[in-house]
Amino acid sequence: MKQIDPLIIEALESGVAHEDGATVWWTEDPETGKFFLEFSNTRIWNPPIEKDSVPNTQIQLIFSDVLRVVFGREDTSSYETDWPQQVHDDALKVHIIPGQIFLNNLQATQQHINRIKHHDLIRGNPINSPEFLNAAYIFSVEIDSAIIVISANSLKLRNWEEEIPLENLGEKVEKWWLYYKEYWIRRDTNNPMAYDSVCETMIPIDI
Repeated sequence: MKQIDPLIIEALESGVAHEDGATVWWTEDPETGKFFLEFSNTRIWNPPIEKDSVPNTQIQLIFSDVLRVVFGREDTSSYETDWPQQVHDDALKVHIIPGQIFLNNLQATQQHINRIKHHDLIRGNPINSPEFLNAAYIFSVEIDSAIIVISANSLKLRNWEEEIPLENLGEKVEKWWLYYKEYWIRRDTNNPMAYDSVCETMIPIDI
């Protein structure tokens, strides 16, 4: 596994696995073997798609040279067995559990794996195979009543406009918080910023 700067992990948790829970969507490219995990409602600053609109909240983790993808549940009462396809089809909205997102934290991911009793979507090598454990990137995230585990040898992060180097993720999170602060400073003035539902979910106590 690659060594990941703890500041990157901290930024990923702050920007994605926050208390309001980013939502998750996925897709894959059969031709290239790439697997895409997309998060919305993040606290990561991205350029607006349209002029004078709010920052876009979506980012994608793009995994290539994928060794394993597992969508699993602890029990059968949480979702129907086709829940991964429902998420892909936007028929089921799932949210990340705060603090439950891990990148190259083998101990934490192993705890996620141990909780999976029902495998609903499987790609690639067995979870305990040497190839899985020796991957450059091992990722896991808990979403509502389920867990996603991915291992791959390449990982990129991008927004709608461009690729974001992992080491720049902290800057993007910090920039969002500066935007959030300005949003609330201007909110009840004669010069408010465009209404932002993400900012509105969290009322500041120190502004």
